[in-house]
Amino acid sequence: MTNILRNIKSICRIGVGNYNEDSCDHLDNAAWVIDGATGLNGKNLVSDTSDAHWYSNWWNSYIKENLKCNIRLDDFLYKGLEDVRREYIEIISNKGIDISSISKIDLPSASICLTRVIDNRLEYIILGDCRLYIGQSNETIKISDESVSKLDDEVFEKMRSLDDFGNISLDDTKSRVMDKIVENRLKNNTDEGYWILSFDKDAAYKARSGSIDIDQETRVMIASDGYFSASEKYHLYEERDLLDLTFKRGMESIYREIRNFESDEERVRFIPRFKSMDDSTCAVFEISPIGRRRVLHISAQKPDYTGSGIYMSGIIKGMDHLTSGQALIAGVDSSDDLPSMMEKFKDIDLSFYPVLYNDGILDFNVPGMSDNMPYPSTIYKNMTDDMAGRMESSFLSKLDQAVKEFKPDLIVCHHLYFTTSLVRENINDIPVVAICHGTCLRQLMSHDFKKDLIIGAIPKLDKIYALHDIQAGLIRNIFNIEDSRIEVLGSGYDKTIFNCESRSDKSSSKEITLAYAGKLAYAKGLMEFFDALEKVDFPEEDLVFYLAGDGSDQEEVINIKNKGNKSKFRVEFLGRLNQYQLASMLNQSDIFVLPSYYEGLPLVLLEAMACGNSILTTDIDGVKEWLGQDINTSGMISYVGLPEMEAVSRPKVDRLGEYVDRLALAIEDSIRTRLDKNYRQVNIEEMSWNGLAKKLYDSCD
Repeated sequence: MTNILRNIKSICRIGVGNYNEDSCDHLDNAAWVIDGATGLNGKNLVSDTSDAHWYSNWWNSYIKENLKCNIRLDDFLYKGLEDVRREYIEIISNKGIDISSISKIDLPSASICLTRVIDNRLEYIILGDCRLYIGQSNETIKISDESVSKLDDEVFEKMRSLDDFGNISLDDTKSRVMDKIVENRLKNNTDEGYWILSFDKDAAYKARSGSIDIDQETRVMIASDGYFSASEKYHLYEERDLLDLTFKRGMESIYREIRNFESDEERVRFIPRFKSMDDSTCAVFEISPIGRRRVLHISAQKPDYTGSGIYMSGIIKGMDHLTSGQALIAGVDSSDDLPSMMEKFKDIDLSFYPVLYNDGILDFNVPGMSDNMPYPSTIYKNMTDDMAGRMESSFLSKLDQAVKEFKPDLIVCHHLYFTTSLVRENINDIPVVAICHGTCLRQLMSHDFKKDLIIGAIPKLDKIYALHDIQAGLIRNIFNIEDSRIEVLGSGYDKTIFNCESRSDKSSSKEITLAYAGKLAYAKGLMEFFDALEKVDFPEEDLVFYLAGDGSDQEEVINIKNKGNKSKFRVEFLGRLNQYQLASMLNQSDIFVLPSYYEGLPLVLLEAMACGNSILTTDIDGVKEWLGQDINTSGMISYVGLPEMEAVSRPKVDRLGEYVDRLALAIEDSIRTRLDKNYRQVNIEEMSWNGLAKKLYDSCD
């Protein structure tokens, strides 16, 4: 397998001449900079423009068309020197010029730095006055052939020795040291002088060449003297800082500073130069070791707010130390504060490709996998064919951009639904896996939106991850997929946020704080929970109930809040909380309640337990199997059987009375267990996002 160059960028800017005699370009695994030089007498024998321009561009085309992985770089240059000499002689012969009549100082030539990466090795070959900078960890290595610079320094020293240096023009200065310039130019391609690309094939084996191991993330910069003059000639920066500054500030910024300096006559007056402004070329790129993948994550929804969004964020954070870079495609609203939304990823190498809704052709809300989202959303079953077509077009355009720019080795999709189907149908040469969060199956079973596409595409995924065994069985039956391609992944939590470090000691208190976090929606069972709470026999002044979250169906939200505000106990609706605020609430609570009628895999249960809460939850499919025997027998969690259901997430109304009675008893039992400390703490650190992300990453081998 061959490494590829990532985030490659370059500039190639003309100096004072009529033609840019520099050139640069790249392949997937190679990049180069060429700095051409015309003969000293300015003769253009093969080109009507500039022989150096012709020569530099000849090499640029030759490398791009012919460089392969199975040839040594010195052998490659040797073959090129044979070919360019043959073509040069042919051109001048057609003009009636005998090559033996051409002086050495009239031949075009070029400096070159050519790099290529193969099998975790960066190979390089340098002839003449180009530089290679390599950054690994906190160390920067400069590789160069200083023989040209040493001879140039001799010329510059002679310039400085002129009595009127700095008070005469640059052309006059050069003419008065031309004898030294010619003397040094005649030393090209000699052991006493320097080796350079011209027409001497031996130069290929006199070049500075070697390789660097790519066993870590590596940054690379290659440059002509018109760019590295910023440090070596003009001393605008320390040489050791040029690589870092170029990556941080960008080549354009460095280039502008060079040109601004060169335009200031007073500042450059006493600096010896050959040109007032030289052509300036630089290319930068990054390399990752083979074996560490670049992962593209995809969700049609916003990358937070919901359980699946938090799940995806946890996977991204957990993979940070495993990958060589990550990217994210997600649906967002044009009014969203994207910097704030991405703040939680600030310490992660993550490229973001947002699909904007309520903008352009997507003049509707972000679609949601639940019909009741905690933000304004489009319900899939209400989408028209025209809306779906515009969504498909916009998403595929963003997918194409991300694949071309980011070059992922693995794509991880969230939800076995519409966008995941589009990815699989349009990406054939990159592994595509997907995580089921449960709500996608509920959508699929509830209506026919794009059902044929989804049923046809999902089985083509390279692997599918279920949250628990029961869900894996549903996936198998719905899509007719063999067991070997379905893996139970589970869920996780962020132990750096959710822990007991800020928890106060309530061991002697007889007060109880209940907590809930999630959507404010009927499907979460909150109306019935409030009914049950009224039946609980406990001092009213000793119990408080905090609810975090919001909902998109305002009628449901208002009804839930009205019911809560009429409770005999103190009830506080805190609105939507970020992860740190949620952890703070959980560190103040004793029992976390989840009376939901349907969930994928509620990772909030782990977050609550990590903050020291006992749990009271409905017996949602898959949760017992996911949490395991150690937690289930610890006394930390209690399950309430669901009422008889009429449909997914909708109970039969005539069965709710019996259910509310059972729920009230369960609340009282959880309170007694908590106050009596009739439970044991369990270690759930192994269920953190880091462990889950590694499990997913490793299983994609």
